Amino acid sequence: MPSPCDQVGGTPYWFSIQPAYTGMIAVYSQTPTFDNVLNVYTWPGGNSYASLVSVACTSTNPGPGQEVVVAPVTSGTTYYIVVDGLGSTAGNEVYLSWTNAESLNISHLNNSVIVSWPNPGNSTPYILQTNPTITGASWTMMSSPSLYPYSNGTNSVTITPPVSNLFFRLAP
Repeated sequence: MPSPCDQVGGTPYWFSIQPAYTGMIAVYSQTPTFDNVLNVYTWPGGNSYASLVSVACTSTNPGPGQEVVVAPVTSGTTYYIVVDGLGSTAGNEVYLSWTNAESLNISHLNNSVIVSWPNPGNSTPYILQTNPTITGASWTMMSSPSLYPYSNGTNSVTITPPVSNLFFRLAP
């Protein structure tokens, strides 16, 4: 069994994804009852965990909560994601989500947060959703897609004043 981020784990939860694009991916994990370590691997072949190759890992937030890692991905390659309890801890709730990291840009301007994403055709192929806890059940639409300002191939939404613990994703 690998040691994600060279840390002693507890009870690992394994997931796999196969992106349909080449670029960057942001992977988010949340564990409400235990501190976690998040690791993204490839498996180029072999018949043991020793064959796994770490692409990116993180374990920076002390206590129960969220980890986020950004990793390069290649279309058609399978990536293996492990969310593990740090220091032999374990729990029974793990939430995992991911998004194309090149699609969503979050910036600060004065007392506002600006969320923008590419849209070369001035259509509205995505809906911006928010969630205060990152769990899948409570994602809500930020505003009507017809209200997203469009300029130079980009849609954007400005949030004033910024809200703490607010996660964003694009949904078709």
